[in-house]
Formats: sequence, C-alpha cells, structure tokens
Amino acid sequence: MSRATTIALANTLMDSLGDTTQLGSYYDDVVLELGRGVLPGVVALVGAGFVAGVADTGTYTWPTTAIRVLAVAYDTRQLAEAMAGEADLFDREWRSTRGVPIAYVTADENQRVSRLVPVPAVSGVALGVDTPFTWTAWPGENVTFIYTEQRTDVHLDEELAVALEIMAREYSRDSNHHDPVAAAIAKQLSTLFFRSIYR
Repeated sequence: MSRATTIALANTLMDSLGDTTQLGSYYDDVVLELGRGVLPGVVALVGAGFVAGVADTGTYTWPTTAIRVLAVAYDTRQLAEAMAGEADLFDREWRSTRGVPIAYVTADENQRVSRLVPVPAVSGVALGVDTPFTWTAWPGENVTFIYTEQRTDVHLDEELAVALEIMAREYSRDSNHHDPVAAAIAKQLSTLFFRSIYR
C-alpha cells in the first residue's frame, strides 16, 4: 500500500492524535530498517534485477534500489557467497581467471559491488527491457541480483505491521500524546504481525 495510506492508517488507529509529519518520518525510517534487515527475522521489501554480464569483467554494481544482497545468480545458477580467502582456495588468481562463475565475493570490494569468481569468459545475451519479473526467455550469461530494497510503498500484508510500528514510535516520543503503555502494546502487535508474515 502507499506511504500515505499507511500513515493515515496509523493516525486513524491513534484516533488522529499523531503528528502526520512525524509519522511520515517514522515510516521512512521503518522502511529503511526493513530493507537493511534490522528487524529480527523479517526479510521484507525484496526485489530483483538483471545486470548485463560482460566478458572479462569481474565486478558488478548492485541495482540502484538495493540495500542488502540476498543472493546472486549467473545465467540460471545461484552462486555461492564466498570470502576472499575461500576464493584463494579455488584459485590464487581468481580476480583474473576466466570461466563460468560459481561464486561471488562482496567483502573487500567497493561498497555496493560484488565480484564474480571466476570472471565471466563471455558476454551475456542483450537484456532489453526484461526484468526478473517479466522475462519470457532467460537472458543467458547475465547476472541476477536478489536483494532487499528501499521503496516508497510497502506490500498490503505489511501495512498493518508498519502502521503499528510507527504508532509505537509516535507514542514513545515526548509529546502531548506520549503514552508508554500504548507504545508497548503497538510494538508488541507490530512484532506479532511481522512474525506471522515472515515465519
């Protein structure tokens, strides 16, 4: 649902006591935390994107909305996540060895970049306008990132949990409607709803 709808829901549950500007700020914080995986056991706001595979190019920048990479695939195969030391066990020259990638390394790379191990030997099929959600023929030899992302709107299933979380924060702040008991109840309900979605 939209950001505005979720904020309106939170304020309605608060009997219009909330400050909508502050609720909006809390909403933005919660969405960012969902994407970063801060809430225990909650993996939300997941997206996926193709990145063109290029022969002799080992590093690939994450899609612009990605916050945390959950998985990387090359062609139709999911790659193993590896540390630089593990890649050394595969091949001491892994940063330049060419072949079909079997793993990716994110640690020790620039921020928002992953390196394929080994480096792709061929370029991928032209991607065009296809996305991982709209493709009709798999675009071979390309990279697919699956990630959590920052977005404006949350899924319908998440709306009540997010509304309760921002209510808890609004009731917790120093204001004329400060209510620690209501904040604790809203927080417990938010946690309960998130766990029921992502169990």
